[in-house]
Amino acid sequence: MAEKLAQRSVRDLPEVQDPAKVFSSLQEDLDAYRAITKKFQSEGAGARIMRRAKKILVKSKAAEEEIYGEVIAKCFPVKKTQDCVKRLRLDPLDSEARIGLIEPFVMKGIKGNLMVYRQVVLQAMLEANSPKLTSMKLNLALMAQRRYLDKLMSFFKEELNQLHAKLTDVQARSRNLTPTDPTAPQNKDSDPSSKDDSASSRADKQQPERYASKEDEINRQIDETRNKINFLKECMGIVKAKQLGQNLELDLNELASSGEIPKEQLTTIISPFLSAMAALPLARSNAEWLISIVKKGAPRIPIGGFYESRMHRVRSKVFFVAYTAGNKKLAAECGKALFASLNSISATLTIVGNHPSSKFDKACVREYGMITHIVYQQSPLLGFAPPSNHGETMQRAIELLREIAEEPGVPELINVLGKNLLNQQGIGQSRLAANQSEEDAEEE
Repeated sequence: MAEKLAQRSVRDLPEVQDPAKVFSSLQEDLDAYRAITKKFQSEGAGARIMRRAKKILVKSKAAEEEIYGEVIAKCFPVKKTQDCVKRLRLDPLDSEARIGLIEPFVMKGIKGNLMVYRQVVLQAMLEANSPKLTSMKLNLALMAQRRYLDKLMSFFKEELNQLHAKLTDVQARSRNLTPTDPTAPQNKDSDPSSKDDSASSRADKQQPERYASKEDEINRQIDETRNKINFLKECMGIVKAKQLGQNLELDLNELASSGEIPKEQLTTIISPFLSAMAALPLARSNAEWLISIVKKGAPRIPIGGFYESRMHRVRSKVFFVAYTAGNKKLAAECGKALFASLNSISATLTIVGNHPSSKFDKACVREYGMITHIVYQQSPLLGFAPPSNHGETMQRAIELLREIAEEPGVPELINVLGKNLLNQQGIGQSRLAANQSEEDAEEE
């Protein structure tokens, strides 16, 4: 994998060929980064400190240079970034050095190409998956993710401009085409020196057709590139999240061994962290770990299930946008994420009960109503039917939402679900009538 990372060009990137693969492609390379850094975790802190003290550099192949930030530092060759690379070569787990390396690119938008910013986002996601989380790490990850998606979109916008220029040129050539035009494409099967008038006439007739064919192909490429840009625009909106304003810290290992989690810690630290991580598809493994800790340490508070549902819902939205953009292979993945979201929030309602009162309770009810509507709305578009009991699920969502009807946007959600329910009941009655008609016909 390391060899493949080094040898690729921009055109080889899966997300350049198909932007719908942006997160799966980044995840694959992030796993390769983590595999290399994980082997140093087994050394223990003492061995790493000794190596730093003796200035023993980590031995690596040329293909692994990007993992230690060499390419990033070359793009911004100042003393600070060079020092950060040296520190990472001494200790690949040095979070402070990694943050120092990528911070100028993320915070200031230092000029760099797509490949450089791809490495920046991967370095940022290494920190977002660290057991020791801080608000700064998550803010950097959110901003790096946005900058990379924006760079990728700019790449396609440049391609679109080039295609428009190419189309204009072809159209101009087509308008100016004459039988004696020396720049017009020649029929390779014809002899330019031939005096056969009929052969020359056939060639002349074929030239406009060839230009028309070229125009059609360029227009197809333009439409395809526009779809890529539109997907990335929508994707950036889906994974958008507020920056964490406070200087917060959370050690997941310590939290896992602490037992019961105080409510204050849930509301002031864990909830903001999970909110940010739900918008970071590449931090999913760390988010799932934190959610499992929360469910165990605060089993009577629904925060874990709420953010688990939201995390799956964000993934389903990304899949759905890619699906509607033409990637029909993602229908199954989208459906899987949708039902994972619905199952998570449905299980969490056992904690909420029938009378939601707290902030988290109300958030869970709203989430339940939203995902219930999305499942009903998107299932047919994805090519499968909603669950057979989805009418009961929508009815349950309406009843719970009525308990918090004073909340902004809730009355509108109740109305939408009510229309969905009436529509589903109407379809069900039509099917019953059709089945009865068939039975009557058979009896006759």
